[in-house]
Amino acid sequence: MSSTETYEAALARTADARATFAADSPEARAALARVQSVFAALQDGPAVRARVAEAYAPDAWFNDTLKTLRGSEAIAAYFGENAGRLVEGHVEFDDAVLRDGEAYLRWRMTLRLENLGGGEPLRSIGMTHLRFDPEGRVILHQDFWDSSAGFYEHVPVLGWVIRRIKGRL
Repeated sequence: MSSTETYEAALARTADARATFAADSPEARAALARVQSVFAALQDGPAVRARVAEAYAPDAWFNDTLKTLRGSEAIAAYFGENAGRLVEGHVEFDDAVLRDGEAYLRWRMTLRLENLGGGEPLRSIGMTHLRFDPEGRVILHQDFWDSSAGFYEHVPVLGWVIRRIKGRL
């Protein structure tokens, strides 16, 4: 199944489970704050795992274009493992639109990994679609970003191949 098909299946699966809280409600603001707190703790494995457990529902669906996961435990493990690889990592949220239990976030991400990109910060921009359950926990998380420029172009050998292909398009 393609990533588009899995996203569409997750949208259908979570359609009836989404929250109905108003965009300007305290519930909506609290749900968004919990998600943003996850990305404020990217380098701290135990903290990011705990924050994922608070922000994501047990059966949440997650796709960051690098990996598709199901369940808050799998998502917490993924974030926790990645925290150990980071020298630096943060996400700045530039804009958020909340509507009918959903959020659309525009962000800038900076990551620095010791053995990738020569240790230089890797910067990327993207957007995320979130869907919340009635308790304000994420039940769907889909990132939209150029993972080739933000990550894969900096992997030895693979990065050279991707840059060559992009140069020919």
